[in-house]
Amino acid sequence: MINSVLIVMVIATIATLLYILQLSRFTKAYGYIFDGLSDQEHPLKCVYPLGYGILECIHFDFDGNYAKRIKRDIGIVLGKKYADFYLRVNLSGKAGTALLVIPITLILYGLLQNAVVIVLFILLEFLAFYYFQMQISDVMKKRDMEISRDLPSIISKITLLVNAGMVLREAWAQVAQTGDTTLYKEMQRAVEDMNNGMSEVDAYMDFSQRCQSAKVRKFISTVEQNVSKGNKDLVAYLKEQSQIAWTEKKEYVRQQGETASSKMLIPIGIMFVGILIMVIVPIFANFSF
Repeated sequence: MINSVLIVMVIATIATLLYILQLSRFTKAYGYIFDGLSDQEHPLKCVYPLGYGILECIHFDFDGNYAKRIKRDIGIVLGKKYADFYLRVNLSGKAGTALLVIPITLILYGLLQNAVVIVLFILLEFLAFYYFQMQISDVMKKRDMEISRDLPSIISKITLLVNAGMVLREAWAQVAQTGDTTLYKEMQRAVEDMNNGMSEVDAYMDFSQRCQSAKVRKFISTVEQNVSKGNKDLVAYLKEQSQIAWTEKKEYVRQQGETASSKMLIPIGIMFVGILIMVIVPIFANFSF
């Protein structure tokens, strides 16, 4: 037993020293890449250089299918300009944190001599990947919710201005300046594209692609059709879309309320079980069998 513990602790010590040495080596080589990252958003950024160094050593394909999926999602959230950089940040974080788990697990196994540590190792590795994957997923969900929230009011504003006699392009540009959330910023970018010579239809279609929202795509698709026809039925269409958007928003708010109510049942259920235990245990304790 003592020999097996000693062997495991020796292996753990070697793994820890290797980790520290490689971390120091790759921090000197690649640490500057991650210096600008926020400590609050990236609390484990100190291990990113190691992860990046290992990925470089194994010639990881940053243009492979797995990397492309992550890069696409990052491009939607942060823009294509920063997609390559944050792809490397994400993958380096996964690799560096996953490697950190190995010496920690070996040390725990040497101290505890329990097979549960193996399960803990698998769990920690899963959590390392899950944490960095959810960083992207959470931002995308918040972004989509923000777009869905703002779209009805934006369509209403555009409808009012177009109905008052303003052409769509001018109405779009004016509404774009009335907010600073994601959808408004994407509208402002579309205005810049049009001012730089891009056609109105192409600017709207690019806007739709950047938003990556089914509701926005539906709205822009019909706008594009009406613009191509000469705006003859545009006002009627905008009024119809405004009503649909507000109806969908009401339904979404109702669903969110139901979801919040169902989530509240969990802590209520836990409290109820706790109260039952507090009441029942003393009663049974007073019985003499």
